[in-house]
Order: sequence, then structure tokens, then C-alpha cells
Amino acid sequence: MISQAGRDPDLPAANARLTAALDVLHMIVPMQGRRGTALGNYRTPRSKFPHGLMWIVLALAMAACGGEAERGPQESATIGDATSGVEPASAPATPTYGATTCEHQEDLPLGNDQIFREVGPDGREYQLFIPASYRADRPAPLVIELHGAGGDAAIQEGFSSFEELAEEAGFILARPQAEPPGFWSLYDDTDVDYVLDAIADARTVVCLDTARVYAAGMSQGGHLAVYLACLSPGTFSAVASVAVLDHPFDCDPDPTPLVAFAGRNDAIYRVATGLDRSIFAQTSVTDPPAGARPGPLAREAGAWASTNGCRAEPAVRSIGASIQRWSYHCTDAPLEIFLHQGGHTSPGELEGLDATSIIWAFFERQEL
Repeated sequence: MISQAGRDPDLPAANARLTAALDVLHMIVPMQGRRGTALGNYRTPRSKFPHGLMWIVLALAMAACGGEAERGPQESATIGDATSGVEPASAPATPTYGATTCEHQEDLPLGNDQIFREVGPDGREYQLFIPASYRADRPAPLVIELHGAGGDAAIQEGFSSFEELAEEAGFILARPQAEPPGFWSLYDDTDVDYVLDAIADARTVVCLDTARVYAAGMSQGGHLAVYLACLSPGTFSAVASVAVLDHPFDCDPDPTPLVAFAGRNDAIYRVATGLDRSIFAQTSVTDPPAGARPGPLAREAGAWASTNGCRAEPAVRSIGASIQRWSYHCTDAPLEIFLHQGGHTSPGELEGLDATSIIWAFFERQEL
């Protein structure tokens, strides 16, 4: 697991350059697909990131130019009291469980993140993590975590700490993988069907609460997360999008609980202008329809506010000196956005936010 603990807090610009360079590297260096094994077969632990590629990333980061911070639409306002941390809007409700009845499963590889399962007609793999805290007599929530462009399950594991949270909270974690070189196919049903196949397969292995299935995505994975919610209504209780925000232009989504994160120093998804056009062109597996590029944060947030029955303007709360929390008053589904000072990354200690914990706290309050 790549941790941000111990890094110099005075180097946010370097972090922004590093994360931007990592995304560019993912586009340049095709990631090799990992052939999986059936459940019950174990694999030796894998390196999170090849050392040689890390040196390339560092070199790119040193050469990268830092951009000036981009401000949110209501940046000049000081609304709410500053705090040193982020708390949920309200205490998480006591979890309730659907009517799913599960048979007792034997010999499950609890606490092992080296398990990959094959699904669909092409035998595509996804990573399945069943926490050691799993109880077969109690239906568990499922979190689908989707990597960014050019990535895979192992790289995404370095961006978040969902395994630790899964152990604490008792949810199942699944990480689908895009076909090499790691770009999701957003404008046809290929990857939507694949993710739904992974969910169906997980139900054959563990006891899932089908009223509590969630999707969280980083970068292009966040783009896919909202499309999953739109194209498979009634499947996902909530979605989270990190380092991008997109409201599907060619799909009319049902009201969907949504939490999103964006960085003012993100050189890939720019708060003021949206996803960089050149990167969008490179990472689109199929020809994107006109209007498909994720636009400015305020515009995409406004579209989701309309979908979720929210007031157009959020209540903006300042958290410390550099973080804003946009909370929308909604009648149909909640909507929250966190704007931080970092770059194209899943915010952690360096940015003053623990995105993974915030996502799970948000998910915990939502069910179908």
C-alpha cells in the first residue's frame, strides 16, 4: 500500500506534479494484464509498483510544470465555520440488511487481496477482497472500486485504503480491471456488462446485501461509476467520483446519491474548464460522442443538482484554509462535493482529506 504518511506537508505542488505525471505515464506505458486464478488458489504478493517505472515517474514529476490553483465558483465566500477535519453531515444510520438469504460458504480466502476471479464470455478478471471480519450469516455491503486511465487493480490499491476500511466495516471489495492498456470503454455496454457480471459472480461467493451495492471511481473510473449508475438503475445505492465529475450527457440518470472530489491544482481535470481535451482524446477507447467530455466542475455539479432534486446553489463550508465542502439541499438524493488544494489524486493526508473514509461514511448512509 502506498501511504502518504511521512511526506513533507510543504510540497503540495510536487505532489500535484507527481500525480499528474503518474496519469501521463499510465497512458504511455501499457499496463500488462494479470492472469488470474480461481477462488481458493493463492498467489505470492505482488509489488504495488515496478521500481523502474517509479524512477520514470519521478523524472517526469521533476520536469513537470506546476499550474496555478484554480478557484471554485464560490471561492470568495466564507460560509460556515472552519474546522480541522471532516465529519459526516449526520451520524451514520445503523445498517439494515436486505432479505437476501445466503447459504453458509466454506473455505473462503478471508483477508487475502491476491484473489482474482474470471467472469463473462471472455474470462475477464476482477480482484475480490473478502475481509477477515466477514460473517457468512450476515449479508454484507459491496463496494466496486474502479481504477483510473491506464491503471489496474494493483495501482488503484495504491491510491486508496479500502481494504483497511473493509476490515473495520465488514464490506466486500471488488476491483474490476479495464482491458489493457487500462482504458475503460465508456460509450458502449462492454464494461458496464463486465462490472455487472462481476457483481453477479461475487454473489455466488459471498453473502451480499443487494440493497447496499456502491461504485467508487478514480479519474476515468469515476467517469465510469456515474455511467454505471445511469445505465443500470436499481443496482447501485450510491456512487463516488474522485478527480473528475461527469453528468452523463446521453443518459438520463435516476436521482443518485453522489459524493465527488476535485483538486484546484489538477492539470488533468481542471476545475474551471473540465477534462483536458488532449487527454480525453487519448483515453477514449471508442469515438466519444459530441458533448461527452466532462466539463467544468460547477456545470457538472449543477446538472447533478437538477437530477437529484437539489437547490441550484450549495451551502459552502470552509474546512481549514484550503478545503471547501459543497453540500446541496436535495429532495430526491444527496449530493456533496469536496474541493481541495491538491492535484489529480485521491486526497489524503497531504491534502487534508481522507477521501476513502469520507466515501464510506457517505455510502453507509445510503441504501436502495
